[in-house]
Amino acid sequence: LDLGAFGTAIMFVGQRDDGGLLFESRPLSECVIDENVDGKVDTVFRKTTYTVRQLIQMERQEGWKVSDKVRDLFRDQKYDETIVVIHAVYPRSDRDPKKKNRENMPFASCYFEHDTGHLLSESGFPEFPYLVARWSKYAGEKYGRGPGMTALPDIRMLQAMSLTYIKTVQKNADPPIALSSDGLLGQVRTIPGGVTYFRGNPSEGMMQFPTSVQGLGHMAEFMEQVRNRIRNCFFVDVLQMVGDAEMTATEVMQRTAERMRLLGPLVGRLESELLGPMVDRIFGILMRMKLLPEPPKEIQGQEFTVEYVSPVATAQKQQAINGIMQAMQVVASFGPEAAMQIAGKNLDVDKLFRWSWDLFNNNPELLRDEEAMAKDDQMLKAKQALEMGQPAMDMAAQGAGAVKSISDAAAGGQAAGFDVKALLGQVVKNVQQSPKAQQELADMGKNVMQQAGMPAQ
Repeated sequence: LDLGAFGTAIMFVGQRDDGGLLFESRPLSECVIDENVDGKVDTVFRKTTYTVRQLIQMERQEGWKVSDKVRDLFRDQKYDETIVVIHAVYPRSDRDPKKKNRENMPFASCYFEHDTGHLLSESGFPEFPYLVARWSKYAGEKYGRGPGMTALPDIRMLQAMSLTYIKTVQKNADPPIALSSDGLLGQVRTIPGGVTYFRGNPSEGMMQFPTSVQGLGHMAEFMEQVRNRIRNCFFVDVLQMVGDAEMTATEVMQRTAERMRLLGPLVGRLESELLGPMVDRIFGILMRMKLLPEPPKEIQGQEFTVEYVSPVATAQKQQAINGIMQAMQVVASFGPEAAMQIAGKNLDVDKLFRWSWDLFNNNPELLRDEEAMAKDDQMLKAKQALEMGQPAMDMAAQGAGAVKSISDAAAGGQAAGFDVKALLGQVVKNVQQSPKAQQELADMGKNVMQQAGMPAQ
């Protein structure tokens, strides 16, 4: 709400006493911020109040050192007396990076009493604990400007118009009346079912003053225009998807791309000032609490990036698929057969599918493992090779049987009428001229050697 209304929002991210994460939005009226030379907020001073009783509890539990003023108030039993305390978080320049204690953290954390300047506690944070997001800001400004500031004049005007509208409707429902002073008995009863007594003819002593309702329609129309201006200031027209059923798919994509371009700068600032520091802070807290598993050796000591999957971020990423669709339309203009050939030569279908699956933020656990897919591909290729090689194996089997028969015939003297040696020589010559046949015979020899238990050569 602070981000949209005032343009600057402050959130504190810390650790609870029970070990959980703590998220607290700090009111903008309590905080003062400052930037470093890069324009990044690294200093926050926050004003808060503690009772005397709470300060004494912090002294006993957290080791705070309260001032003599607080001790005197506690001694006088003024436990509910409030003390203004300032919490200051800023970069610590004079520190020893080799030491890991609280007094040598990169960011100092100091609590002190506002009236006396007495230091209550001093510690530190490994990361900057405050997330200061600004909607947008002019050059040289530290505090942001939100859409609420732009819409504030219209908001005030709409409130004034609504008040006038309500008054007009009320006057028509219960219009003012005028009564004769000498004809009325008692009080005028304007409630439903009320009875008012008159002397003489009441029509001669009472007059109503109803207002005209003709202008209410124009006023309601103008109020709706003001409401639309306010909605546009808060980007409602950009965030709402188009509901026109007559638009084509191309028009919907183009309008969505235009909306994402409008939100791009705003989302980029929020990612750099709110979401990115939040991830770093939470990641550091969980690592120090040993709630995260040990990172693999391949990523130890490496920088990591954050991929956002919000609806706006997803819509921005999905614009990348429009270029692929346009490229496919160009290829499709060459004809179906040519398009299939071009896509088969140049596209890795598996990579394209996995990329589009991740682009739309689908569950990655539904996808099969790449190693399992590789094994399936090997089995498929082996099956195809087996099917293609079956005719050759049949021919080889027939050839082997024929050669065996011819050999038996030659050995038994039953090959009368033809030259067996010449026939075998012709078979050997044909095999030498065919590399495929040579490979098939070599494979057959290896199989025979393996079945016989002899090492294949």
